[in-house]
Amino acid sequence: MDRRNKHLNSEERGVIFAEHQRGNSQRGIGRLLGRPASTISRELARGRQDDGGY
Repeated sequence: MDRRNKHLNSEERGVIFAEHQRGNSQRGIGRLLGRPASTISRELARGRQDDGGY
């Protein structure tokens, strides 16, 4: 499935944050979702709290 220029949906965002909490790498999460690691990195940065948590 071609995902270029597609927005993340809420399910994908949930997977990103859950997998990040489990300690999976951004690259690993990207592979799981078929997304570039840079997309995962941006999403994690976007969701970061003021105290540095997610």
